Amino acid sequence: MEFKEEVKRGIIFIRCSGVLNSDSMMVINNELDYLLYNQGLTYYAFDFSNLIINSNVVCSFQNKLVEIFLRCGKVVLCGLSKFYREMIGDNRDLLYYVDNEDDVFDFLSL
Repeated sequence: MEFKEEVKRGIIFIRCSGVLNSDSMMVINNELDYLLYNQGLTYYAFDFSNLIINSNVVCSFQNKLVEIFLRCGKVVLCGLSKFYREMIGDNRDLLYYVDNEDDVFDFLSL
């Protein structure tokens, strides 16, 4: 899995491509722990439009979202199918879904 990060206007954009499975989820968990707890970043935009998701890691990703929310963070998820949006769930005011990355700033801003 390929994992690229970029900060724009205080929001960390994380672009993932490849396959999200238990091994790559461990890499994401470690990176998010560093960003969340060491760097103090709380606004995240994940672009999953070029990612194949293994359904059994959705629960791990949901747990990481809860950690972000507990640190007063907000998340925008880009490029997820309706199936995965329903699996992850809805959390108004903390979690948003968009079809492309250009819409992130409609929901998050510092």
